[in-house]
Amino acid sequence: MVAAARLAPTPRLAATNLVHKNAAAPERVVDARNHRRARIALRAWLCDDQGSSRAYTLDLSPDGARVGGAGSRFTVGQSLLLKIVLDDAEPPVVLKAELVRYHPGISTPDLCLRFLPTSHVDELYRVARYVAAMSACQSSSAQGG
Repeated sequence: MVAAARLAPTPRLAATNLVHKNAAAPERVVDARNHRRARIALRAWLCDDQGSSRAYTLDLSPDGARVGGAGSRFTVGQSLLLKIVLDDAEPPVVLKAELVRYHPGISTPDLCLRFLPTSHVDELYRVARYVAAMSACQSSSAQGG
């Protein structure tokens, strides 16, 4: 007779992907972006006082972005710097942003950012111009032209 081996109970591990929320941050559940978005993946970095995290944009508009791959160490309501490479021949765009909310992602949550009005006007203009050009390309390809 073969004795059945009993597996040792698996120890419970503490969750490592919890989203930390700043108590002072207001609850926001709706999308507040007023401009057209370009669904485009661009190299990006999120920077705060503790360093930078590599990321990529999932969509971009003149007033915000959804960023993936940066992890969940940032808190809702936190001010960050977002660096985005729009063109390899130009320096990255550097924008001041606020983490508005997390959005469920595939492996890590996506960060939803709102660009702050204190960002440099030229940088905001570069983003607006880029989004307009990408949106025009996406619209024409969707219409078959």
